[in-house]
Amino acid sequence: MAKRIISANISYGQYILSHLISVFIIIFIPTSIVTVLCKELFHLDTTVTIFQLIFIILILSLLSSAFGLLISSSVKEMQSASMLGVMINIITTLFAGSFFTVSNNNLITKIGSLLPQKHILDFTIALENNDVITYGNVASVIAITIIMIFCSFLINKYNPIRKIDIDIQTINHTYVVNNRNQKYFRFLVEILTTNKLSS
Repeated sequence: MAKRIISANISYGQYILSHLISVFIIIFIPTSIVTVLCKELFHLDTTVTIFQLIFIILILSLLSSAFGLLISSSVKEMQSASMLGVMINIITTLFAGSFFTVSNNNLITKIGSLLPQKHILDFTIALENNDVITYGNVASVIAITIIMIFCSFLINKYNPIRKIDIDIQTINHTYVVNNRNQKYFRFLVEILTTNKLSS
């Protein structure tokens, strides 16, 4: 499937944008529906409103889509990209303190404070506790998302190895299509010739 998409007559920007949008929709819509249904059906007592939950899911979905795009652009093999993405996600989420405090070491604490998961967590906690909300954390996550999308675009466009692979796949696809067209044309000529001789 990926080879057919890459072999199609689309630009790098169109491919990246379509991939990003499709992954975002796959993540955002089901997660939003399940979260809203759980909150309403089970009457979860939270100070965070439904619209605020959807907004948090929106930011997380954008971040996840951009991160997945960056990993898939950097790693050639799908299995390797999946393993690397899961590993980075688990490590950074632990460092950000999303589940529990990993360590009281100052270095780990500083690294965790720079991670986007930490910014989203702080924003969510501020909403839950009715604290003063600053959108600086959200803005930093959006900035990181844009940087990852931009890096993915540069990797796909200017990576010589990836460009060679795409060009080879395009040439092979064109050759197969032309070969099929030639066979189909010969088949038509034979049918027309046979019909003309028989008549």
